[in-house]
Amino acid sequence: MPGSDSRAQPILSITPTPFVPGGFHVLRRVVDLSLGTVPLTTGPLPNDALATHIEPTGPGHPRQFVQRVGLTLPYVFPNREIGVDVYLGDSLPHTHAECLWQEETTILGEVPQKLKWAVRDIATVPAAEWTREAAVIDLTHLDPAEPAPLQAVQEAARHLRWGDFVIWSTGGHARRAAQGEKGTLPTPGIRHEVAQWMVEEKGIVGIMSDIPVDPVQDYGRVGAGAAGVHTYFYQHAILMLDNAVNFDRLRAERVWLSGGLCLKTHGVGSSPARAIAVRGELETSGPGDLVDMFTAMEPNGGAAATDPIRRVEPYGLQPEIFKRYEVFGMQIAGEPEAETLKARKGPVRPQRDFGSPIRLFNSHLGTFMRIPYEPAGRLEDGTLRVKQIKPLASADLIGPAVVVDLTQVGPQQTVSQALIAQQAADLQPGEIVLLWTGFSDRYYHRADYLEWSPRFEIKALEWLLDRGARMLITDAASLEPHLWSDQLLSEVDPLLYARGVPAVVLATNLWLVRQKRCYVICSPVPLAGLPTAPTRVVAIEAWG
Repeated sequence: MPGSDSRAQPILSITPTPFVPGGFHVLRRVVDLSLGTVPLTTGPLPNDALATHIEPTGPGHPRQFVQRVGLTLPYVFPNREIGVDVYLGDSLPHTHAECLWQEETTILGEVPQKLKWAVRDIATVPAAEWTREAAVIDLTHLDPAEPAPLQAVQEAARHLRWGDFVIWSTGGHARRAAQGEKGTLPTPGIRHEVAQWMVEEKGIVGIMSDIPVDPVQDYGRVGAGAAGVHTYFYQHAILMLDNAVNFDRLRAERVWLSGGLCLKTHGVGSSPARAIAVRGELETSGPGDLVDMFTAMEPNGGAAATDPIRRVEPYGLQPEIFKRYEVFGMQIAGEPEAETLKARKGPVRPQRDFGSPIRLFNSHLGTFMRIPYEPAGRLEDGTLRVKQIKPLASADLIGPAVVVDLTQVGPQQTVSQALIAQQAADLQPGEIVLLWTGFSDRYYHRADYLEWSPRFEIKALEWLLDRGARMLITDAASLEPHLWSDQLLSEVDPLLYARGVPAVVLATNLWLVRQKRCYVICSPVPLAGLPTAPTRVVAIEAWG
C-alpha cells in the first residue's frame, strides 16, 4: 500500500538528480504510468528492410509534405462515444522528440557491438531521461553565424552537472519567428568537440536546441569521419527535442524539465512532445513558474470532432478500435534542391530518406485522457458533433497527487462512495487523484478488456470532485457506473464537462508508486480537436 513502511524503500529506478535552487539536495524517483503500444503492422524498426512506400519529392512537394501530415477522422459509436483516428507525420512542424538511430549500418545489422545499446525506439526511452533537471546554456551573446567554440560553451555551462538534460539557447528560434518561414538565417550547428565534451565529460542524457545541431554544410555528407553531431548524439543514446519554443522565457540557469513525450509507441523513433519547463522548486511551483516550450498541432486534413460526424463504428469492435495503431514506413526519394546542393561540401548521399514514417493511431490508444467536452449534440440530419472541447493549460496537467488504494475491487465490481470516502479521507483540495485498482496491469492484454473493467458510482466521483480533485487518473478502463454497453450513454462525460476536470484511464504501474503522495505530470497529445487523446503520465517521488 502506498505510504506504508514496507514499501518506502528506494529501488533501482531512483534517479539521483539533486536539485539545488535553494541550496538543498533532493533525490527523486520517476515512474512511468503509461501503457506501451505495439503497431499492428511492421514499422521502420532498425533492422527492417526499406519501407515499401515511396513518396517522390520535387517542386511544390518537398519531403516536409510527408513529415507534416496531420489527418484526423472522427467517428461515433451507437452510444455516442466519440473518437478520432489520427494520421500523423514524423516530426514537423510540431515540437517532437527523436531517438532512433537509423542508417545503413543499423538496417544491415552492422552496428559495432559496443554501440548496439544505443539503437532504440521512442517507447524504450526511460521517462527518467526526459523528466529531470536541465541546465540552460545561454549563448545568445555570441555571434549567431558561427558555431560556439568549446571554451565559450564551457564558460556558459559552469552550472552544468553530470546527468543533466541540456537546453541549448542561441536565440535562433526567436530570430526565425521574427523573419517568418521564408527568412534566411545562419544554421551554424554545434561543434563536434562541444558535443563530445557534453556527452563524454559531462554525461548529458538529452538536448533541446533552438537551432539544428548540425551545420547546414554537413547535411547529407558521406564517407569516413563524416558523421555529424546529429548522428553522434544518436550513437550515444542522447534524446533530442526539436522545434521547441519560448527559450527567452526561461530566465534561469537551471529548471526542471518535462520533455512530455506523448506517445509511448514502439516501432518509431519520434513522438510529439508537450515540453514544459518548471522554474524553481518542482513541488512548490505554481502556474507562473511554468514555461510551455511546445507548439500545439492543428490538423491539416480530414475533419474535426466539432464538425458533423457521419462515420459510425460498430460497438462490438470498440476494444479493437481503441488499440488501433499502425506505422507506414516511407522512402522519401527525389532530387536535392539547388539551394541545398550549394550549401553542401563533399560527396552527397543519394536522396533517399527512409526514416520518415506516418503513424495511424486512435485517440483512445493506450493510456488516454478524456478531455472535458460538451456532450455530443444531434443535428437535424441525424449526425452528431461535439459542441465544445475545453482547452487544457499546462497548469491543469501538473500538480501534487495522492494515491487511493482500491485494489480490493475486482473486475466488473463497483467502487462505492463509501469506499472512496474511506480510502481518500486525506484528499486535499487541488490534488490529482490516482485511483489504483490494478486492472490494466492484469487485463489490458485481453481482447475483451473493456467488458471486465471495474465501475465507479457517480456519487463516488462527485465526492472526489466536491473535495477539490483537479484531475482523476485510474488504471481501470472506464469511470462509468455501468458495465460496457452500447445502450447506455456516458454519465461521466457530462460530469467532467460541468466541473471542467480531465480524467485519464488505463494508466499502469501504479503499484510502483511507493509513497502515498507524489507529483504528477500528464502529457496528452497536443492536437486540436480531440475529445480524447493518448497521454503520457509520469509520477515523481521526492526522497530525503
